[in-house]
Amino acid sequence: MTPASASAADSLVRFVAEQAGDVEHRFIGLRRLLEATDRIDPSLLLDEVMRQTHETFRNVLPCDRTGFALIAENSDLLQMRWVRTSAPEARLAVGFSAALSGSSLEGVMASGEPRIIADLTTYFATHPESKSVPLLLAEGMRSSLTCPLTAAGKPIGFLFLSSTQSNAYTQEHAEAMRAILPALSAVVFKGRLYELIIRAQLESERLLRNVLPEAIVKRLKAGEETIADGFPEATVVFVDLVNFVKLSSTMSPAAVVIVLNRIFSAFDALCEKYGVEKIKTIGDAYMLATGVPRPLKDHVSVAAKIALDMQELGKRLATREDRSLSFRIGIHTGPVVAGIIGTRKFSYDLWGDTVNIASRMEANGAPGRIHVTRAVYDKLKGEFEFEARGMTHLKGIGDMETYFLNAPRPGSEYRATPLIPLEGSEGGDEPMPPEQERRHNRN
Repeated sequence: MTPASASAADSLVRFVAEQAGDVEHRFIGLRRLLEATDRIDPSLLLDEVMRQTHETFRNVLPCDRTGFALIAENSDLLQMRWVRTSAPEARLAVGFSAALSGSSLEGVMASGEPRIIADLTTYFATHPESKSVPLLLAEGMRSSLTCPLTAAGKPIGFLFLSSTQSNAYTQEHAEAMRAILPALSAVVFKGRLYELIIRAQLESERLLRNVLPEAIVKRLKAGEETIADGFPEATVVFVDLVNFVKLSSTMSPAAVVIVLNRIFSAFDALCEKYGVEKIKTIGDAYMLATGVPRPLKDHVSVAAKIALDMQELGKRLATREDRSLSFRIGIHTGPVVAGIIGTRKFSYDLWGDTVNIASRMEANGAPGRIHVTRAVYDKLKGEFEFEARGMTHLKGIGDMETYFLNAPRPGSEYRATPLIPLEGSEGGDEPMPPEQERRHNRN
C-alpha cells in the first residue's frame, strides 16, 4: 500500500471509530426528542450516519456518488435506502429494490470482499440483466466500488461508491475499505437496531394515544403508575342507537359493522372537533365526557352542541343509508372520578353518580331526543331552548325533574350544520338497504 493510500485508510479508520461512539449519542438525543414530541423520523439516525460517511469518503476516495442499501428483514429484498450524488438529478431514487438472490451482488456478499467495476459501460454490455447499472450510467457514473456489510454473522446490506471516471478505483482502495468494513458494518447494524427501537416506541405511543387522552399518555410516560383524578365539574353524554338490535337482524354481519363504524367514526370526529374525550363504546352505545381530563370552562355548553350535532348526523345517516336511524341521548353534569384501569390493556374511564345519572337519562329518554337533567337546564337555559318533561323516575336514583334540549336560542353562534364528513361516501362498501340486500343475496 502506498503512503497516500495508507493515509486514506488511516483517515477512514479514525472516522469509523468516531462514528461508532457517536451513533449512540445520536440515539440518546433522538430518544430525548421523542419524549417531547412524536414528530420524529427514525430514519434520521442512519441517514445522518450515511451523510457523514459520504462527506468523509469523498475527501479521501474517488466518490461522486454514495449509495446505501439494506436487506429487508426476513427476506432477501435489497432496498436502496440512501443516496447522495453530484449528478444534477438522482435517477436511482431511494426506494429502488431488487432481489439479492440470483444477482451478481449475491456473490459479492458471499465473498465478503469489495468489488471493483472499472468500466460500468463494458460491464453492462456483458451483464444486461443488471437493474442498477443502467441507472448509474444515466447519472454519468463510469466506475464503482461495492462493499458488502455484514454484522452479527448475517448480511445487512451494501455501501456503493461510484465515480464519473472510468478506472477510478484500485486494489488499494479496496484494501482500505476492507480494513474498515467490520467496524462500519457494526455502526450500521447498531444504527439500524436503534432505529427499530425508536419505531417500536413510536408505534407503542401511537396505540396509546388511540385509546388514552394525550395528557394521560404523558403522565404514564413520566412514570405515574396509578392515575386517578377527581373533577368537581364535568359533563357526561350517553348515546344509544334506537332499535339497532332489531335493525341489525335485517343486515349481514359486515353491513352491521360498516354502519356502526361510520356512526362511531363520525362521533369520534365530533369529539376531535370540540377537543373532548370519547370514553368508550358499549355495544351500540357511545359515551363521551367534556371537562376531563382537561378542565373546560364551558363543558356543559360543549356537550349540548355535540349532542345537537349528533342529531344532525343521525338525520344525514338515515337518509344516506336508507334506514330508520335515530339516537337517544342523555346528559348530566356534576363531579366525576376519572382514571386508568388495567395493566395489559389500558382503559380511561369515569365513575360516580354523574355517570350513573347520565346513563339513566339516556335509558329513560325518547328516540331522536336529547334528555337532560335540571342541572344541565339551569346551566344552559339562557343559551338553548328546552322543553320541560316533568318528573322522571330513574331506576336506582329516584324521581328527578328533567327536560328535552331542543335547539339553540335565536342569535346563538351555534348552528347544527353538517361539518363532519361521513366515512364511506365513496367506493363500493355502502351497506345495502335491507330489501336490496335480500334481493342481492337471493341472486
